[in-house]
Amino acid sequence: MYDKLIYSLIQEFRPELSSKEIEKYSSELQKLSSKFDQLHTRYVCENKLGLLFDARYQINGKGESYIIKDYQCYFVKSLEEILKNNPQISLREAIDSMKKVVDVDYKHAINSMTEIIGPDYIPDIVSNCKVIDIDNIITHHYEDVRDYESDNHYYSDGNDIWY
Repeated sequence: MYDKLIYSLIQEFRPELSSKEIEKYSSELQKLSSKFDQLHTRYVCENKLGLLFDARYQINGKGESYIIKDYQCYFVKSLEEILKNNPQISLREAIDSMKKVVDVDYKHAINSMTEIIGPDYIPDIVSNCKVIDIDNIITHHYEDVRDYESDNHYYSDGNDIWY
Protein backbone atom coordinates (compact mmCIF):
# COMPACT_ATOMS: atom_id res chain seq x y z
CA MET A 1 0.00 0.00 0.00
CA TYR A 2 2.88 2.39 0.83
CA ASP A 3 4.43 1.91 -2.62
CA LYS A 4 1.09 2.77 -4.24
CA LEU A 5 0.87 5.92 -2.12
CA ILE A 6 4.28 7.16 -3.25
CA TYR A 7 3.44 6.35 -6.88
CA SER A 8 0.12 8.22 -6.60
CA LEU A 9 1.81 11.18 -4.93
CA ILE A 10 4.24 11.56 -7.83
CA GLN A 11 1.42 11.12 -10.32
CA GLU A 12 -0.64 13.84 -8.59
CA PHE A 13 2.08 16.51 -8.52
CA ARG A 14 4.15 15.59 -11.57
CA PRO A 15 1.51 14.44 -14.08
CA GLU A 16 3.78 15.23 -17.03
CA LEU A 17 5.99 12.23 -16.20
CA SER A 18 5.49 8.93 -18.01
CA SER A 19 4.49 5.79 -16.12
CA LYS A 20 8.00 4.44 -16.63
CA GLU A 21 9.58 7.56 -15.09
CA ILE A 22 7.12 7.50 -12.20
CA GLU A 23 8.00 3.83 -11.55
CA LYS A 24 11.71 4.66 -11.53
CA TYR A 25 11.39 7.61 -9.15
CA SER A 26 8.82 5.82 -7.01
CA SER A 27 11.23 2.93 -6.54
CA GLU A 28 14.00 5.32 -5.56
CA LEU A 29 11.75 7.10 -3.06
CA GLN A 30 10.67 3.78 -1.57
CA LYS A 31 14.32 2.89 -0.95
CA LEU A 32 14.85 6.27 0.69
CA SER A 33 11.71 5.76 2.76
CA SER A 34 13.02 2.34 3.77
CA LYS A 35 16.18 4.02 5.05
CA PHE A 36 13.99 6.42 7.05
CA ASP A 37 12.10 3.40 8.45
CA GLN A 38 15.42 1.87 9.55
CA LEU A 39 16.44 5.13 11.24
CA HIS A 40 13.08 5.17 13.01
CA THR A 41 13.44 1.55 14.16
CA ARG A 42 16.95 2.20 15.48
CA TYR A 43 15.78 5.35 17.27
CA VAL A 44 12.84 3.49 18.85
CA CYS A 45 15.09 0.63 20.01
CA GLU A 46 17.83 2.89 21.39
CA ASN A 47 15.31 4.99 23.30
CA LYS A 48 13.17 2.03 24.36
CA LEU A 49 10.07 3.47 22.75
CA GLY A 50 7.25 1.35 21.45
CA LEU A 51 4.63 3.80 20.35
CA LEU A 52 3.32 3.10 16.87
CA PHE A 53 -0.08 3.51 15.38
CA ASP A 54 -1.61 3.30 11.95
CA ALA A 55 -2.64 6.50 10.23
CA ARG A 56 -4.76 7.12 7.17
CA TYR A 57 -3.22 9.44 4.62
CA GLN A 58 -4.94 11.19 1.74
CA ILE A 59 -2.98 12.98 -0.95
CA ASN A 60 -3.94 16.65 -0.95
CA GLY A 61 -6.60 15.82 1.64
CA LYS A 62 -8.91 14.07 -0.78
CA GLY A 63 -9.39 10.87 -2.73
CA GLU A 64 -8.26 7.41 -1.74
CA SER A 65 -6.93 6.95 1.78
CA TYR A 66 -3.83 4.89 2.46
CA ILE A 67 -3.03 3.24 5.78
CA ILE A 68 0.57 3.83 6.81
CA LYS A 69 2.55 4.07 10.05
CA ASP A 70 2.37 7.37 11.89
CA TYR A 71 6.06 8.19 11.38
CA GLN A 72 5.75 7.49 7.63
CA CYS A 73 3.37 10.46 7.49
CA TYR A 74 6.38 12.72 8.11
CA PHE A 75 8.17 11.37 5.05
CA VAL A 76 5.14 11.38 2.76
CA LYS A 77 3.83 14.77 3.86
CA SER A 78 7.29 16.32 3.48
CA LEU A 79 7.53 14.95 -0.04
CA GLU A 80 4.02 16.19 -0.81
CA GLU A 81 4.83 19.69 0.45
CA ILE A 82 8.04 19.85 -1.57
CA LEU A 83 6.31 18.72 -4.77
CA LYS A 84 3.17 20.81 -4.28
CA ASN A 85 4.87 24.06 -3.26
CA ASN A 86 7.77 23.87 -5.71
CA PRO A 87 6.36 22.91 -9.11
CA GLN A 88 9.43 24.43 -10.78
CA ILE A 89 11.84 21.87 -9.33
CA SER A 90 12.31 18.49 -10.92
CA LEU A 91 11.45 15.27 -9.16
CA ARG A 92 15.19 14.51 -9.12
CA GLU A 93 15.78 17.72 -7.13
CA ALA A 94 12.93 16.82 -4.75
CA ILE A 95 14.46 13.38 -4.16
CA ASP A 96 17.87 14.94 -3.56
CA SER A 97 16.28 17.26 -0.98
CA MET A 98 14.69 14.29 0.79
CA LYS A 99 18.05 12.46 0.75
CA LYS A 100 19.70 15.38 2.55
CA VAL A 101 17.00 15.20 5.20
CA VAL A 102 17.22 11.43 5.72
CA ASP A 103 20.99 11.03 5.38
CA VAL A 104 21.87 12.37 8.84
CA ASP A 105 19.91 10.67 11.61
CA TYR A 106 16.34 10.13 12.71
CA LYS A 107 16.09 13.11 15.04
CA HIS A 108 17.54 15.43 12.40
CA ALA A 109 15.20 13.94 9.80
CA ILE A 110 12.09 14.44 11.96
CA ASN A 111 13.13 18.02 12.84
CA SER A 112 13.79 18.84 9.17
CA MET A 113 10.52 17.26 8.05
CA THR A 114 8.62 19.15 10.74
CA GLU A 115 10.12 22.37 9.37
CA ILE A 116 9.04 21.42 5.85
CA ILE A 117 5.46 20.55 6.77
CA GLY A 118 5.13 23.10 9.57
CA PRO A 119 4.74 22.39 13.27
CA ASP A 120 1.01 23.11 13.18
CA TYR A 121 0.53 20.03 11.02
CA ILE A 122 1.46 17.73 13.89
CA PRO A 123 -1.37 18.31 16.36
CA ASP A 124 -1.40 16.91 19.85
CA ILE A 125 -4.55 14.90 19.21
CA VAL A 126 -3.98 11.89 21.41
CA SER A 127 -4.50 12.96 24.99
CA ASN A 128 -4.61 9.50 26.53
CA CYS A 129 -2.89 6.65 24.71
CA LYS A 130 -2.74 3.21 26.26
CA VAL A 131 -0.03 0.85 24.99
CA ILE A 132 -0.88 -2.84 25.13
CA ASP A 133 1.97 -5.33 24.69
CA ILE A 134 0.71 -8.88 24.09
CA ASP A 135 3.27 -11.47 22.99
CA ASN A 136 5.61 -8.72 21.77
CA ILE A 137 2.90 -7.20 19.61
CA ILE A 138 2.42 -3.55 20.42
CA THR A 139 -0.99 -2.08 19.74
CA HIS A 140 -2.72 1.05 20.84
CA HIS A 141 -6.10 1.80 22.23
CA TYR A 142 -7.17 5.41 22.24
CA GLU A 143 -9.33 6.13 25.26
CA ASP A 144 -9.67 9.86 24.85
CA VAL A 145 -9.06 11.29 21.39
CA ARG A 146 -9.76 14.93 20.74
CA ASP A 147 -11.37 15.30 17.34
CA TYR A 148 -9.63 17.78 15.11
CA GLU A 149 -10.73 18.74 11.64
CA SER A 150 -9.35 21.20 9.14
CA ASP A 151 -8.40 21.45 5.51
CA ASN A 152 -4.91 20.21 6.40
CA HIS A 153 -5.90 16.55 6.11
CA TYR A 154 -6.06 15.43 9.69
CA TYR A 155 -8.87 14.50 12.00
CA SER A 156 -9.82 11.61 14.20
CA ASP A 157 -12.77 9.29 13.87
CA GLY A 158 -12.03 7.90 17.35
CA ASN A 159 -10.03 4.91 16.12
CA ASP A 160 -7.54 6.12 13.57
CA ILE A 161 -5.89 9.42 12.89
CA TRP A 162 -6.43 10.82 9.42
CA TYR A 163 -3.83 12.95 7.70
